[in-house]
Amino acid sequence: MGPARWESVKLQFRPLYVVLVAALLVVSLSAGARAANPRVAATVPAAGDGAVDPGLGEIRVTFDQAMDPASVSFVTLGSGFPQVTGQPYWVDDTTIALPVRLEPDTGYWLLVNSPSFQGFRNRSGEPAVPRLLAFWTAGGEHSEEPGDAERERNQRAYEQVVELMTIFYSYKDRLGIDWAERLAAAREWLLSSRNDLMFGVRLVEVLAPAMDAHLAVGVAGPDGNVVTLPTRWAMAPANYNLQAVLAKLTNVKQWSSAVVSGEAGDIGYVLIGGWVPDADVAIEAVAAMSHKAAIIVDVRPNSGGDERIAQRVAGCFTDEAVDYALSLTLDPETLEFTRLETRTFQPNPACGPYAGEVVVLTGPQVMSSNEAFLLMMRAAGATLIGAPSFGSSGNPQPRQLANGLVLYVPQWQALDLDGRLVEGNGVTPDIVLDVAPDRFASADPVFDAAVALVSRQERD
Repeated sequence: MGPARWESVKLQFRPLYVVLVAALLVVSLSAGARAANPRVAATVPAAGDGAVDPGLGEIRVTFDQAMDPASVSFVTLGSGFPQVTGQPYWVDDTTIALPVRLEPDTGYWLLVNSPSFQGFRNRSGEPAVPRLLAFWTAGGEHSEEPGDAERERNQRAYEQVVELMTIFYSYKDRLGIDWAERLAAAREWLLSSRNDLMFGVRLVEVLAPAMDAHLAVGVAGPDGNVVTLPTRWAMAPANYNLQAVLAKLTNVKQWSSAVVSGEAGDIGYVLIGGWVPDADVAIEAVAAMSHKAAIIVDVRPNSGGDERIAQRVAGCFTDEAVDYALSLTLDPETLEFTRLETRTFQPNPACGPYAGEVVVLTGPQVMSSNEAFLLMMRAAGATLIGAPSFGSSGNPQPRQLANGLVLYVPQWQALDLDGRLVEGNGVTPDIVLDVAPDRFASADPVFDAAVALVSRQERD
């Protein structure tokens, strides 16, 4: 078994963009058909347990399928990681034990896998979906039950969560979950939280069935630093091999940490890793390709960011205002999401309008505002090629709770121009490529297909 990983990570609510340093652009995918990602089925202690015996000598994690014992990833969230007293070992093919020493009346939390560290994998090589494990030990001077003041804060925060989830959460009805009933069933568990950390991690557990990567809880950890915890981890396979792409390009230029460009003959290529401030230079990259017969815009590693930046880049490809998406927001009179709004982007004279063929590469890691970019580019006449996007868009807004926590609540239902919900469905490209993962080991079939498509169009 490889070494356990105790890397320290700081989680952020909005997914991190890929840092596009050419030497690091390596994608590793397992061969053959994809198996279902493993999930944590049970833990000892249980997640959210507020009275764990400090004499417990090991943490156990059980997965829902047989795992590859070669490596593990127990990931720290700053402080709050238990003192490790020995190497982790596999009890059987689904359960691993981590020897630890716990202190009385102390909070602990860790991640089993994370978006960055994915040592826990099944025997097909698929990484386990990250899972937060947080608990508090018994003993010490403090009571294991909340005091009157803490319970009152919990009660007020609970009432706020009920209101937010039953009225203001834009996808409250999407999966047919009765949130009032679910929260009522968890009421005593939440109210009995001995502190804000326990309330927060328990709330994450309660809201997890929403399957919404934008629904998240901001909570202060054992060290006091605030971490925002998603109720759903956005796990998706990569349908790209950027190293293989770069090997086929000439005049490669890294414009910023988020933007790289290059050329494949008379075809320009622009890679945008995230809609972050550094991505604004994509406007210059596109302008530099204005003489090319075609441009391939690659956003496959891009999981979102600031939609306004995406609009400015999309504006390079039109000479008029373009409607690209619809949004349903809350009607304050009916308290239903029935107010229909149209989202529009404007032409950007700094870089356009570009007059050649445009192909956009997409895939399952594309989500949030980057899915909006796909809709912009489709509306501007580009051809989308690759695999369907992730399917997550909600315009989340922070709502302060009475106990100091923050609940990030999606505020709109995003739809394409045909009225199809993006959440849970994603954006299907014009040309869908169902590529076996092993084909990305030494090549990028999606990029190659885009080049072939553009070359055929040029000949025609």
